Amino acid sequence: MADPITNLTSAAKDRLRSTIEEARRRRAPEVIPLQLLALLLAKPRGALKLTLEGTPVELNALSAEVDLALEQLAKVYSDQEPQPSASLH
Repeated sequence: MADPITNLTSAAKDRLRSTIEEARRRRAPEVIPLQLLALLLAKPRGALKLTLEGTPVELNALSAEVDLALEQLAKVYSDQEPQPSASLH
């Protein structure tokens, strides 16, 4: 079976790399979709924010809740690299 990452666009690969870096910064044992959501919400003029602007979603509150959820996740205190979770495949 082919690696699904090879089928991603350059922009999607960049976002995935940034998500992995954020997981590393947060000392997360794995890379999960919630970290990708946090990354997309942090982009001031990103597609997700532009899409949600016309909805009743309060972007600052959503960002704060995502950040809180990420802070509550398990942390790794070794040199272990974060691994992609099964939900990212």
